[in-house]
Amino acid sequence: MPTFFYFVLLLLPTSVLNVRASFYLSYRVGAISLFAWLLPGVLAINGITFDVTPLGPDKFQFGEGFTGGIECAAVNLAIFLILGWSLVLLAGSLWSRDRVKHIYDHIWYPLGLVAALYFVTDVSLKSYEEDFQTTDEKFARYLALYADSVRNVKAACKQSPLVSSEAAALCQFSNQLQWQIQAALESHPTVRARMSSPDWPRALINDPELAKSIDLVNSWGCDQQNLDSGCFKVPIDMALAMNDIDRRYLFLPKSYADAVEKYHQSLAETDKKVTSIKRSFNIRYFVFLGVAFLAGGKLANASRALLAVDKTKPRSWVAWCVRRLLSLLVKTLNVTFSLVKRLIDFCRRYPQKS
Repeated sequence: MPTFFYFVLLLLPTSVLNVRASFYLSYRVGAISLFAWLLPGVLAINGITFDVTPLGPDKFQFGEGFTGGIECAAVNLAIFLILGWSLVLLAGSLWSRDRVKHIYDHIWYPLGLVAALYFVTDVSLKSYEEDFQTTDEKFARYLALYADSVRNVKAACKQSPLVSSEAAALCQFSNQLQWQIQAALESHPTVRARMSSPDWPRALINDPELAKSIDLVNSWGCDQQNLDSGCFKVPIDMALAMNDIDRRYLFLPKSYADAVEKYHQSLAETDKKVTSIKRSFNIRYFVFLGVAFLAGGKLANASRALLAVDKTKPRSWVAWCVRRLLSLLVKTLNVTFSLVKRLIDFCRRYPQKS
């Protein structure tokens, strides 16, 4: 598919247009262009070939991916430069060169600003990546605290009939919560950011039964020291209130569930920004090709300025071919009609002689 694209959809039209535009300038330039395009084929016929595989990208994805090295970029730059030179030279020949130059500048300068915009967008990429890493670390640490909380509650539910009966809602909820937290902790940070927003923090925040069960479990396990080995303190940099620094919990209060939800939202938003900037690398590549095309147009205006006499509306090769085909068709029809007429006359005279 890449070979078909380059030859049929890109190189073949570019070569034809370039030869045509070169002949518009002068016969000498046209002859040089024709020789340059035919040279690879002539060399190949004589057994001289070149390996052009390194000139193509190893892998290319429009969204994100490797667009190729300097060799590939240089080849595409040359192709689009020649294509822009050829098209603008032919299209601009319909008007005077000064008029074309002024019109073309209205396109050239704004696109240059657009290209500059794309080339400076990655300035904030490093900052967003650092924010993403920091937010993910904080999010994972909160998830780890909740994983410890789930293990503590399951142990308390097994150990105490009071907890299993009075905090039955939390005991049942911890069984559902365990695998969700474990799956999030074992996932890659990017996957963790792109997961759908977890519903368990909202349940811990809004369900009064769960809130009552959490208070009971923390009071039974830590205040009454029935499961003192499972109680833990929230690290200073993760505490949401001053009172949380010195207090011990068996299960985190619902305020931390709200923090988990907010951190996940922040993580997802930062990941979207990072992904958007990385995707712009490939979009920037196409902008680069567009700039190369328009740069070829600027060269076309400069090439046209070198002409001693400005030529407009050159003879169209298409119109010339159409006229030649029509002329050949008319001659063929005339010859055919003449032969048919002679054959009919011969058939009419032949019976009279016999």
